Amino acid sequence: MSTILEKLDALVRAEGFTNFGFAEVTTPFSIDLYDRWIADGMNGEMDWLERHAADKRSPQTFFKRARTAIVVTQSYVPHPAPKDGWPLKSSEGVALYARGRDYHRFFHTRLR
Repeated sequence: MSTILEKLDALVRAEGFTNFGFAEVTTPFSIDLYDRWIADGMNGEMDWLERHAADKRSPQTFFKRARTAIVVTQSYVPHPAPKDGWPLKSSEGVALYARGRDYHRFFHTRLR
């Protein structure tokens, strides 16, 4: 008889994720660093990072009764949906996660 954790592990891996864990749904301990990073303009043209700061500060906004989140991970090496012709080495100055299809899309699809 398998445990709920074993079943969850099998499901996570079947969907292509490499690992999972649990996180308390609270204000992140690093939110002050994030706010400073945004204030220093480190987000560049990614203005949505500033727009979503309030959601990061209070994740309970979306799921009022949530206490724990299941967090999944996936390796980008190799990229799960690489762009043709893009090198897999990081020496080109383009982050590994940006060398293929937008990771938000394949994460979202697999999470569904």
